[in-house]
Amino acid sequence: MSFGRIGIIGIVASIAVTAPSVCGCATPKTEVAYANPVTARGTISPGYVVTARDKGSCTYGTTVLEASPLPVYSCVAGHAGYVTCWYLKGDRDQKTAFALCQKVPWDKSAVEVITASKPPSGGGTKTNLDWPWAVALTTGAKCMPQPGGGQVVPGKGIVDYFCSTRLGLIGHVDRTAALWTFESARQSPSGVFVAGPIVHVSEVWYAGA
Repeated sequence: MSFGRIGIIGIVASIAVTAPSVCGCATPKTEVAYANPVTARGTISPGYVVTARDKGSCTYGTTVLEASPLPVYSCVAGHAGYVTCWYLKGDRDQKTAFALCQKVPWDKSAVEVITASKPPSGGGTKTNLDWPWAVALTTGAKCMPQPGGGQVVPGKGIVDYFCSTRLGLIGHVDRTAALWTFESARQSPSGVFVAGPIVHVSEVWYAGA
C-alpha cells in the first residue's frame, strides 16, 4: 500500500492527537525547614541580629516541640510572650542570664531577654513532626500557635494554630501525603470557630538546628 504526502501527514496528525500526554510535573510536597538563632555552643548563630532587649522571665519548656541542640524556653518580656527561646553562654555577668528569643522562624531578627538567672532545664526533647513551630499554607497564609488553650470545635478538636483572626488550624498536621494538610476552622460572625475545609501546607518550620 502506498500513501501520498497528504495521507502521511494525516496519519502523523492522528497519532499526535490520540497519543496520551505525559506530564513531567513534580508532585507538590511540603517543604521542611529548621530555625535556631543559637548554636550548640551557646552563641548567636550566623546571620541572626538582636533587634530588641528587655528584662523578663523564662521557664523551661515550650508549646513547640523541637530538635534543638540546646534546651528551649518560653519567656515573657514587657507585654510580649515568646515560645522559642535559648539561653546564651553565660560569659558576661554571673548575676544575670541572657536568653535569645525568635519571634517567627522565617525572620532572622531576635529579641534578647535579660533574666535574674537561668532556670533549670528538664530532660532532652526530640522533634515531633506532627506539631510544627509555624506553618505556611499554599494560599500564602502563615500560622503559628498562640500561648494558652485554643477554642474547641465540636467533633473536630482544638484550634491550636492561628493564621488570622478568622482562620485557624485544628490539632496536628496530617503527614500521610507528600503535601501535608490541616483541618481548618473559620470564625463565624458571632466569634465562634466552626469547622472549615481541609487546607494544604506548603512549608513548615521546626525549632532546631
